Amino acid sequence: MPALPPEAHEELVSLASRLRRITPLVSLEPPRALLLEVGGSLKLWGGIDAIKHALGKELEQRRLTAHLCTAPTALAALWLARGGQGDVLSGQQLAGRLGALPLAVTGWPDATQLLLEKMGIRTVGDCLRLPREGLARRLGKQYLDDLDKALGQPDLRAEFRPEQRFSSIVEFQGEVAESEVIANAGRKLIGRLADALHEHQAQITGCQYEFHHLRRPATVTRINLVMPTYEAKKITDLFLSRLEILSLPAPVTALSLTTGRSEPMVVLNSALFPEFPAAAIGPLATNAGVVAGLGELIARLRIRFDAEDVYGLALAEDHRPEAAWSRSQGVRAGPAAAVADSPGYPRRPLWLLPTPVEVASVDGGRKHLRLESGPERVEAGWWEGRDTSRDYYVASGSKGERLWVYRDRYCDRNGWYLHGIFG
Repeated sequence: MPALPPEAHEELVSLASRLRRITPLVSLEPPRALLLEVGGSLKLWGGIDAIKHALGKELEQRRLTAHLCTAPTALAALWLARGGQGDVLSGQQLAGRLGALPLAVTGWPDATQLLLEKMGIRTVGDCLRLPREGLARRLGKQYLDDLDKALGQPDLRAEFRPEQRFSSIVEFQGEVAESEVIANAGRKLIGRLADALHEHQAQITGCQYEFHHLRRPATVTRINLVMPTYEAKKITDLFLSRLEILSLPAPVTALSLTTGRSEPMVVLNSALFPEFPAAAIGPLATNAGVVAGLGELIARLRIRFDAEDVYGLALAEDHRPEAAWSRSQGVRAGPAAAVADSPGYPRRPLWLLPTPVEVASVDGGRKHLRLESGPERVEAGWWEGRDTSRDYYVASGSKGERLWVYRDRYCDRNGWYLHGIFG
């Protein structure tokens, strides 16, 4: 099946969002179908005919054509709709009505359908008459599962949830240049945002402000949060900090605020679990508070320097020291520190040289190094074609400095290299 343009998927998502007013249980069936569980909405709407009428009006307004079909199971309704069939309201009629449908309604791969046709199987009913074990062995168990789901076996599907975004604007009566007036407009927008987040129990990781001008493009600035938040004070403080350093090219006629996609709100509340001892919850609350404070500090630094050059570190799954970390825009705490402090974990310096330096080129060379502990053997990189085999040691230099050196086991000269310095 040829790929559909992005506009077709956007139309499907838009329609799914709209149809949630009929039932919250909507599932996408790309590329052209939607499944609605309407059993709980029948009484509210006055029956299936009223629901179909509402669906028809929505489709008509969008100038879309569709075939609506009702069945006891989601997959049966989908197959019947693809086959242009009428409603099936009784589970006892499913096998007979589905059996007459051609294989094309299943949406199975063309190769699978071609194999079945070579076996003389041309309808869903023909598949139902085949021995189950033989069908699963020849085609795969997933096709047998499809048949079972169509006839009434449990069919768990992902519920469609539209992206929740917030957008609002404050328009001024004329052109405004006073920073305090603009700041008050920002506070008003953030107050609306906080109310919306509270209503939906959501939080955001960033927002965008647009300062609209009369005869020139809007000035756009975005604030990315290190940690998600729903608190108006935190969002306001960051906005005011950005406003202090922002240079506007002209007076402002309006200020708008738009957020990215929101996510569910997470609040640590030990009162919900009074049976747990305070000692078990205390460290979690303390750690969460420290991380939140660090996140606010990083966000303020980013705003002050108007850059994303303030970043954290994250562990990478690699034994080579130079490849065992990566940049992280977020803040993490807990597991990495716990591993580093655990007994028996090899000591490693915080300061790694960008490129290891051959010890022979360092003052005094190898003869002035005194090995204190080691070796710690690191062998990795073979999957990238850069096989690494090193023996690391903690050593003292000629001036008493503590160094991290290694011997390259693949070097013909048995070379020694300086890779890090302890503080």
